[in-house]
Amino acid sequence: MTPRHLSDAAEALGPLLAPLDPHELPALMRNRVPKLVRGAGSRDLPGWAGLREALADGTIPRRYFRLMRDNAKVSEMFFSSPEALRMERIDQLLGGGCSVLLDRLDRSMDPLRLLTDGIRAWLGEYVTAIAVVTTGARGAFDLHYDEEDILVLQVEGTKSWQLFAPTLRNVLKQGPAAPMPQGAPLLEVDLHAGDMLFVPAGYWHQCTNRAERSVHYSAMIMPLSVNHVVKALHERLLADEEWRRPLGRSGGDSADEAALKAHLGDLVESLSLAELRRARLVRGRAPDGGSAD
Repeated sequence: MTPRHLSDAAEALGPLLAPLDPHELPALMRNRVPKLVRGAGSRDLPGWAGLREALADGTIPRRYFRLMRDNAKVSEMFFSSPEALRMERIDQLLGGGCSVLLDRLDRSMDPLRLLTDGIRAWLGEYVTAIAVVTTGARGAFDLHYDEEDILVLQVEGTKSWQLFAPTLRNVLKQGPAAPMPQGAPLLEVDLHAGDMLFVPAGYWHQCTNRAERSVHYSAMIMPLSVNHVVKALHERLLADEEWRRPLGRSGGDSADEAALKAHLGDLVESLSLAELRRARLVRGRAPDGGSAD
């Protein structure tokens, strides 16, 4: 990333992350310690009224919309027709204690695109943005942890967070599950509009809502991991006609084993983390389609 591009990213991120300086992001990710940043105002991010309008006019595709209640997804039959979402019904369900989750908002809303593109510029890592809208006493999910590092931006209402220390040092998708935490929370804090909270991957957390509606955005930061390296090796191995054949049938197990080990060594030697990271970011910036994971 050139100095000019970093300067542009810092200028775009400044109003969204203030008073956190974008230059602090690499250290924040490296240290992976929770951080609370008190702020003020809405950070120029839309509240529920703006999100509702974007849902109603199709700016946010309905496939990125989820309605949750008691930690479970609500069936679409309760709030949609074949043609469109029934916004008046969603208002009723939201007012009755359901939660709205909106995925991949950086693909459809400019303020969230500025946020994720700016973070990508600083970290060189894949980032996506989601929104969580709640009205009930509970949050959208029970006590859990995420495999991503999360930057939480509260824009409307108040949300109470409890954070517990990780019970597994490093968590990964397809990796071992972390055991439930024991004892008191590591941090208990109320987020008000304008506040920010960094929740590193693996930290158990649970949210509860206050009386009014709460809206927060989460920048989900997904670094390159060994899973991506293994996937790249797997894809390259499958692309080779020679190694799609049954093993052990021609020269026997010993011959195939020696040849396969040599070939895997060549593949590992050809790997470049910088190239994998660039390819992942390009896939992540696609206007639509599958996640970079």
